[in-house]
Amino acid sequence: MSWVESVSLLVGALRFLTRPPSCPRPPHNRRPFSFSAFDAYRQFYGRASDLSGAHAFLRERFDHGESVVFLAFDAGGQGVGFTQLYPSFSSTAMARIFVLNDLFVCASARQQQPTTPDPSARCG
Repeated sequence: MSWVESVSLLVGALRFLTRPPSCPRPPHNRRPFSFSAFDAYRQFYGRASDLSGAHAFLRERFDHGESVVFLAFDAGGQGVGFTQLYPSFSSTAMARIFVLNDLFVCASARQQQPTTPDPSARCG
């Protein structure tokens, strides 16, 4: 994936995040993405496995609105990756921004072609 395609994907994700409530939600046939992916992400960077710690850390972020996670799924609905964004503000832009801190693709999905997004899950 090129740099331009990556930025386009992120911009699309942020549009999805800030869409009006009337926009359609993604299909509900997706399997939940387990906290084990976050644990695998940490292990990728040399940390010891701590599944309960991963669960507690993410739950705390979600419960306090301190992060947003976007999930990637394969064509069969299996979770294959995620990115985590943290809300912040830009003084120069005088606007809310999101800092992309975590980006992970499961080993089994690396170097695979991305699936085509479901048009019904998008909002213009």
